[in-house]
Amino acid sequence: MSWDAEYSKNRQIWGERPSELTLEAAKRLVRHKGRPFRVLDIGCGYGRDTIYIAKSLGFRILGIDVSEKAIDLSKENSVNAFAKQAEFKVTDFRDLRGLFDAVLISNLYHLLDPQGRRDLAVHAARLLAPEGTLFLNAISVHDKEHYGVGTLVREEENTWVDDKYIHLSTEEELRHEFSALNVRELYEHEYEESHPGARTHYHIAWILIAEKAG
Repeated sequence: MSWDAEYSKNRQIWGERPSELTLEAAKRLVRHKGRPFRVLDIGCGYGRDTIYIAKSLGFRILGIDVSEKAIDLSKENSVNAFAKQAEFKVTDFRDLRGLFDAVLISNLYHLLDPQGRRDLAVHAARLLAPEGTLFLNAISVHDKEHYGVGTLVREEENTWVDDKYIHLSTEEELRHEFSALNVRELYEHEYEESHPGARTHYHIAWILIAEKAG
């Protein structure tokens, strides 16, 4: 699917509220408020999470996305929200350089193919500063909105294509993929996700919180 086309059609696919992952991350990052702290939001979309972190915690945060339309919307939304600490850039996480105290990856892992998921795990660890924290969510195999919906992808476990490619994860998979980091928390989180103009979805997703060794 073309995310440029998707964002052109619907400027705020998931509404204005920050993602569930970002709300969970903010609870744990608030202790750093008032200190120099640098956050990276991979796959920032139209900037709802990036802007929320900038405004609520005052951190410098960089949002990146491969969609030019998404970044255009993010910059517009940031100005409208007076989120001066937020920056945005069109780039792939594989090409980014720098170190960050926290890396936020919301609603991206399950949209990537197997190589993309492996790359994401490797580069998330690379981009974390020593003692930095990764916050990531991934749709669970227990999610009834997506499990078994669409055409099963051959030679890929728990992966279907309906209107888009989506992979559902197990706990074992995530622990394996992110074994380069110290996994501090990994739990299933149940929540409702609103879709403007459509029915509300009920999801079960893993939330993974992991740290890089100092």
